[in-house]
Amino acid sequence: MIPEVLKRAQPLEIEGRSFGVTCVSKEKLYISFRKVLRVLCVLMVLGFSQANETKLENMTKILPKGETQMGLPNCQEGINSDSQKVRCANNTELDGNTDIKANATFVLGGPGSGKGTLSTLLAERDGYIHLSVGDLLREEQESSSEESELIKEYIKEGKLVPVEIPCRLLLKAMQQNGMSNKFLIDGFPRNQENLDGWVQYISKHTNLVQVVYLDVSKEVMLERVLKRGENSGRTDDNPQTFEKRYNVFKEQTMKIIDYFKSKNMVFQISTYGSVEKNYLKLKKGLVV
Repeated sequence: MIPEVLKRAQPLEIEGRSFGVTCVSKEKLYISFRKVLRVLCVLMVLGFSQANETKLENMTKILPKGETQMGLPNCQEGINSDSQKVRCANNTELDGNTDIKANATFVLGGPGSGKGTLSTLLAERDGYIHLSVGDLLREEQESSSEESELIKEYIKEGKLVPVEIPCRLLLKAMQQNGMSNKFLIDGFPRNQENLDGWVQYISKHTNLVQVVYLDVSKEVMLERVLKRGENSGRTDDNPQTFEKRYNVFKEQTMKIIDYFKSKNMVFQISTYGSVEKNYLKLKKGLVV
């Protein structure tokens, strides 16, 4: 039987060495020892549980959208041995060679600011590939694809088509021209949804090197659009559609331009005066 209290103090000795005087009873030492054991057991259980939770979390970790366990595109049809391309879940054909990234420059401005005219000159004289989202959409609407009628309606109303469509057309055109080229992306992105689409579908295949902003007054833009409409045959070259497109530019595209300004990526020029003069100014300010 353990005595309640020791009648006199005794030195605490461990392995023959004295560590001073203690008045602790054997009963209290016994209880303390049991508490220590209990704490150690709890710590061991917690440590084991945490290790298993971490392991389980790593095993069941949710992968980013569109990726598989190996970090590759989540493809439905696998690799086409003829073209070495894969068709991914977003229905966009991606070039099998992902090592080459195209250099891309956004060319932004209001309707009639000179995006198409200046980009065409740079393509003819300086080896750029000019991709106009508007032209790509107009070509698609003239085809017999399922999306052609939808695109016609959006363009006629001056609205922006769902972002997946221009992203798919852009990436397809870039691949057809060769990803080693330098591209001028005319009129895209026009709003936040466009920019999000670029990031989701195209950015991993490109290096965005610069954003060009062509600045000119609304009056000059309208004058140019109406003059172009005399011969272009475009359904959107009229005062009503111009007003809608201009409002989209002011309310949505300018936010994109301001965002890239905050990143010091914007080269801005005013496009008053002759085409040749504006071409020379733009060529001088391009990074690549």
